[in-house]
Amino acid sequence: MVASVPGAPLRGPLLTAFVSEEELAADRERHARLGRAPVDHVPTHDELCGWSLTCSCGAAAGKWLGVRKDDMYVSPVCFACETCGKTVDVFDETVDGWNGEIDRKKRRKARPASTFALRCGGCKGTMWQPAVVVTYQGDAEDFTNVPADRWQDFFDVIAIGGTCVRCGAVTLPGSFECA
Repeated sequence: MVASVPGAPLRGPLLTAFVSEEELAADRERHARLGRAPVDHVPTHDELCGWSLTCSCGAAAGKWLGVRKDDMYVSPVCFACETCGKTVDVFDETVDGWNGEIDRKKRRKARPASTFALRCGGCKGTMWQPAVVVTYQGDAEDFTNVPADRWQDFFDVIAIGGTCVRCGAVTLPGSFECA
């Protein structure tokens, strides 16, 4: 997979899919109620990183595959390219993110097959132009023992989805807390 920063037309809807405008307004109100100066407020969107993904073959559509457990979509998550058929691991909560990095000794012994396709909440389509949004909410002192070139691996939430090929909605229906 090849990751790139999404351009202006996609970045806004991706970040809004992660945190709505209503949630941002409520966050600003909480900040003000606590008597904090408006200049000190850091909007949630400023803590997010969004990425558009494409297959190494150049194709930009395929299926997000995960594991079905108790009618929920869980990790490990992989992406299956519609064009070349290649399947690539994208996220496994036992290895990736804050907990995966901190708990390196806890590895999944038998990895379940990722065959459950993520569905669009609107049209139930399973074909995506993939994107992910990750958030980093740790304090600087949390990273004192982490090499600077590895900070990106310590995200605390990842949301997956992108643009639904069927209906064109930009959504992030798969979300995993990693801290």
